[in-house]
Amino acid sequence: EGRFDIKLSGLLLLVGAVRVLALKHSIEATSTRERLAALAKGGHMSDDEANAFSRLHDFMIGLQIRQQLADLRNGIEISNRVDPKIMSRAERHYLKDGFTRLNALAWVMQNALSTV
Repeated sequence: EGRFDIKLSGLLLLVGAVRVLALKHSIEATSTRERLAALAKGGHMSDDEANAFSRLHDFMIGLQIRQQLADLRNGIEISNRVDPKIMSRAERHYLKDGFTRLNALAWVMQNALSTV
């Protein structure tokens, strides 16, 4: 089929890592966007990093919805699985780069957990 699960491949890692970092730094915000802003404001990540992760989060959700709408139109059961063919070359590159950044964030999260 060639599809990948955007929720398992990216969204859960991003949301979970941001949640862990927010908890470590006693940030009470509840949305991923608010947590990222608070992490940047508190000096726990740069504004550029927080903005990049916020944009990546928005992109992945938009991609998920775009695929779900296409599946609905085509009579395919809706899921979190995205067909890379719906993305432009630039979008595929952006997502690949985003997954690389997420791997780095996962390392930061693991380090944060080991110092709790």
